[in-house]
Amino acid sequence: ERVLYLVRDRFGIKPLYYAEANEVFVFGSELKPLRAHPALDSQVDRDALVQFLRYGYVPAPRTIYEGICKLPPGCFLTVRESGAAMHTELVPYWRLADVVAEGRIAPFTGSDSEAVDALESVLGEAVRLRMVADVPLGAFLSGGVDSSLVVALMQAQSNRPVRTFTIGFTDPRYDEAPHAKAVAEHLGTDHTELYVTQDDVLGVVPLLPHYYDEPFADSSQIPTYL
Repeated sequence: ERVLYLVRDRFGIKPLYYAEANEVFVFGSELKPLRAHPALDSQVDRDALVQFLRYGYVPAPRTIYEGICKLPPGCFLTVRESGAAMHTELVPYWRLADVVAEGRIAPFTGSDSEAVDALESVLGEAVRLRMVADVPLGAFLSGGVDSSLVVALMQAQSNRPVRTFTIGFTDPRYDEAPHAKAVAEHLGTDHTELYVTQDDVLGVVPLLPHYYDEPFADSSQIPTYL
């Protein structure tokens, strides 16, 4: 059909960027290859910069660069030839508001214990789907409720110890490593700790624009990189 479809996951966990300029259409999972294309100018979008300062990130469909867009979560983009030009159409295929509305119309009617079982089943299936990969898998474990739950569900579905990773800090006010270690020992994971200093953290800051492509204000980007 000579039609290109770009599709992004429902919550926008995986990035997907695209741009159209001078009869060229480019797309990719990072901004770096798009910026390298000679058809794109890649000037900073001042309106996107304002949004970053207001929200702490650049909301879709904007990116930090003029002329380059993020495909919004839960949407697909079709690109068709139209004579000498191209025709693009953005269509949402999933909306959280629709799911919430359906839940209100037909709410769960089981008991508390049945609700717990249903939730465990849904979460377990979500984790199982994301464990299908052609590269080694691991989990970033902080010892909090969310990451501990994900790792527990991963380990329950794995026939070998799941690899878990924690960043520890020498300042005990910010150090979550002891909590993560306790969870890892309880679940029997293959656990790795990396303790970092203030100098390690400051040394990462100049690298962040390269690795994350555009700014966002979540400080967890530093231990995530490390």
